[in-house]
Amino acid sequence: MSRLQTKNVLDEYELAIEEIIAACNDDPRDALRALMLLNELLEHRLMRISDQMSDELEEGSQHRLLH
Repeated sequence: MSRLQTKNVLDEYELAIEEIIAACNDDPRDALRALMLLNELLEHRLMRISDQMSDELEEGSQHRLLH
C-alpha cells in the first residue's frame, strides 16, 4: 500500500471515529461502549453463520455417503 493510500485510509478512519463520537453526544466512553457492543453482536452473528455452514457441510457429507 502506498503512502497516499495509507493516508487516505487513516483519514477515513479518523472521520469515522469523529462521526461515531458525535453520534454518542461527544462522549468517547459511550462511543467505545457502543463499538464494543456492536463488535459482540457481529461476533455472535459470525458464530451462527459458521455453525450453519458447518451443519450444511456435515449434512452434505452424510448425504454423499448414503448415495
